[in-house]
Amino acid sequence: KQGCILVTVPKYSSFKLAREFAIHNLDLAKANFKENERTKKETSDLRKKAREILTEELDNCAKKYGFKYRSLKMSSAKRRWGSCSYINNINLNIELANIPKHLREYVILHELCHTKIKNHSEKFWNLMEKYMPDTKKRRTELRQLKP
Repeated sequence: KQGCILVTVPKYSSFKLAREFAIHNLDLAKANFKENERTKKETSDLRKKAREILTEELDNCAKKYGFKYRSLKMSSAKRRWGSCSYINNINLNIELANIPKHLREYVILHELCHTKIKNHSEKFWNLMEKYMPDTKKRRTELRQLKP
């Protein structure tokens, strides 16, 4: 239930001990709750910002280079900027909204190229470089950042 604190104690601990523990740590619990709520709001705001920016940029890039994709989903992945499924559903990390536009363009084009070539073969990288001649430079720069 929201607004409640649940104290879990070993099986043979007393209610009195659990109550004292909860009272002693109440300020810490409140601070953690407030921080969690603030983080949720920030993530929600970032997700909204990302949806606006990335939808437009993905559509523009797809149209510019003649790619088609099935759907766009936003993620909060910890280790990847984006992905493209076998059926061309594209997932983009909401953190892309916080990085420079030229690096977002790299990730978006990268995922769109996967709609045509499902691996990282030489053919894939040639396609990337056809549309983005400085692919290697951007890739190196992107690797300095973490999702």
